[in-house]
Amino acid sequence: MNQLACIVFIACAAMVMANQPEARMLGPVGDFLGHFPGLGFMSNHPGARQGAFPVVRNNGDFTAANAAKMPNSVPGKSIRITPDKTTTMTIYKRIVCTGGPVQEIMLNTTIPNSSTTCNGYDAWVSPWTYNTVVNGQAQDLVIGNFSQYYSYLNGNMYEVNFGQITGGDCAGDTFFSANAYVADDQLGCSGQGLKSVSIDYINAKISGTKCNQQCTLDTRHHSFFAYNPPITN
Repeated sequence: MNQLACIVFIACAAMVMANQPEARMLGPVGDFLGHFPGLGFMSNHPGARQGAFPVVRNNGDFTAANAAKMPNSVPGKSIRITPDKTTTMTIYKRIVCTGGPVQEIMLNTTIPNSSTTCNGYDAWVSPWTYNTVVNGQAQDLVIGNFSQYYSYLNGNMYEVNFGQITGGDCAGDTFFSANAYVADDQLGCSGQGLKSVSIDYINAKISGTKCNQQCTLDTRHHSFFAYNPPITN
C-alpha cells in the first residue's frame, strides 16, 4: 500500500469510528484512602487494592419510566451481534477528583442475573448512587436519571454516562464520564470465556456551581468488571 493510500485508509477508518453510536481525589485525604486497608470490603478480585473508604453497596435499577426520558437515543435500546449471556457481574470503580470539594468517587456493586453480550450496544436510564468523599467526609452522590451508553467488542467495552446530581453537596450539578474497559485476557469471549475487564481510562467531570471539577481513574487501585460465570460469544 503506497503512502497516499495508507493515509486515505486511516482517515476513512477514523471517520467510521467517529460515526459509531455512543456506548451508552488528591492531597492528604487521597493518600489516606489509597494506602490503608479497607473497612469491611473484601474483593474477590485478586488485583483489587483496598482503601479506608467506608463501604456501601450501590445499586441502580432500570425502570420503564426513566427509560422513557432517554435523550438522543431510543429508550432501552439494545443491539445484539452475539447472544445475551446471564452472569453475576461485580463492579469495582474508583475515581479521584481535583479542583473542588469532592476528593473521591467510588462504586462497589454486585449484580446477580445480569444480562450482557460480547458484541453489541446498550442504552438506558436508571437512578444511580455513587459513594463519595466530600471535604473528607463520606456521602452519597445521587443521580436521579443516569443516562448510560455501552458498546461491546469481544468483551472490551466503552461507556459514556451523564446525569444531573440530585442528592448530596453537589446537587444541581451534572456528572459526566467516559470509560474504557480492556479484557484481561485478550482472547476476550473466545475459548474459556471472559472473566474480567480492567478499567484502563476514565475522563470524568462534575459541572456546575457547587462542585465544578475534573476527575480521572484512581490508578492506586485496580478498577474492574468481573463475570461469574465467564461470558462467551
